[in-house]
Amino acid sequence: MTPSLGISRFSILHHTQAPIPDRSEHWDWLIEFPTHFLSKNTREMQASPPSDSPPKDFLLAFAITTPPEGWCGQSSFLRLPPHRPIYLTYEGVISGNRGVVEQVAQGEVAWVAFEDFQIEFRLHRLQWLKQPSPAPGFLLPASLFSPPPTYSLKLEDWTSATGKPTARLPITSLSADEAPRWRLSKTQA
Repeated sequence: MTPSLGISRFSILHHTQAPIPDRSEHWDWLIEFPTHFLSKNTREMQASPPSDSPPKDFLLAFAITTPPEGWCGQSSFLRLPPHRPIYLTYEGVISGNRGVVEQVAQGEVAWVAFEDFQIEFRLHRLQWLKQPSPAPGFLLPASLFSPPPTYSLKLEDWTSATGKPTARLPITSLSADEAPRWRLSKTQA
């Protein structure tokens, strides 16, 4: 078994009434960045100058228009700019006429790998809130009776024919991706 790089909290928010074309209703998956890993590796990972590095405490943020119970190996997420930690538990109106969020799930991830163009983790303590627990066949927490699955979020088409990354923005960037999508997959059962 691969050693863990630490544990981080996550939250899934249902975002509605947002004035965003093609995303007025979507789900945000917010994951605490493994700060000990960031402090150790940011200089090596960062494509931009260290002054552009994210604040010490922030959340990785991914958006998708598919509800969590529909997430599968074909699900693609848009990486958003880092979010403030308050959004792990915040519910309500977002300032600046940016809509309303409601927390639908929370839990923890145990980090397995963290790179600019791919992250791997295991889910722990997945808890569905304010709705009947969906029974997704894909997004499952660790079980007492079987090893937890390992999941990966990997930038789609992230390499060129030469095998070098084509994405301009590393996961540690402060800007959102414009087009690249991050594919969720189960890498180990």
